[in-house]
Amino acid sequence: MEVEPPSLLRYLIGSAVMMIGVVLPLGYMMFRNKREQSFDLESLETAVNSNWIDKDDDILSDMDMIVLVSDMGL
Repeated sequence: MEVEPPSLLRYLIGSAVMMIGVVLPLGYMMFRNKREQSFDLESLETAVNSNWIDKDDDILSDMDMIVLVSDMGL
């Protein structure tokens, strides 16, 4: 059974479907997560610099977490 190669139009349609269905959603998810993380890191740096949390502690206490969450407006 012989099969002829797909036409140029079929390749273009396939690449458009791939862009819309795979590449664009993955790119959106990656960049959306990066934006949110930078906001969270800014909030944490502000909290450390203004002495809301102790810089020597490796683990945040429950009270520190409450202060951080309430200051971020969550």
